[in-house]
Amino acid sequence: MTPDRHPLAVTGCNLASSFITSPRLRYVRLTEVLQLQTLSLLKLSLDRERIRYRVLFEYSLHVGSYLLGGSRGAIIEVVESDYPQAVEILAAEGILADGLADPNAFGKLHEFDLLTESLPVIGRWDITWRLLFLALLLALSLSLVIFLTAFPS
Repeated sequence: MTPDRHPLAVTGCNLASSFITSPRLRYVRLTEVLQLQTLSLLKLSLDRERIRYRVLFEYSLHVGSYLLGGSRGAIIEVVESDYPQAVEILAAEGILADGLADPNAFGKLHEFDLLTESLPVIGRWDITWRLLFLALLLALSLSLVIFLTAFPS
């Protein structure tokens, strides 16, 4: 299959060839666009500079937010190594980048996952169920302590 016939070639001329040669590229969010004209301008600018990118929810700009039940726009993601250059291109077009996500955004939740995954029985559960179960266990323990202190034998 040639790069120009690849199904992902729709989002950019460079994406298909880079996807075929290295399929495990890490993409980061660059910006969210609410107008189709702005998206076209950014795609042309990124193609001109040969920056690898992909566009998510592009068709939401074609159908309009009234059909989707919200005003979600198209999200442009670029390869992590191309991010600084892509931010410069956005600045030249007068658009602000969303910024890189904080890698420790779920730090406490990740720590909770590491602490509870070794517990017998509930360690195999999904983290949501573990959190709910342990919160319920804590609430029942506090209720028992309050009950025993309020009504001593």
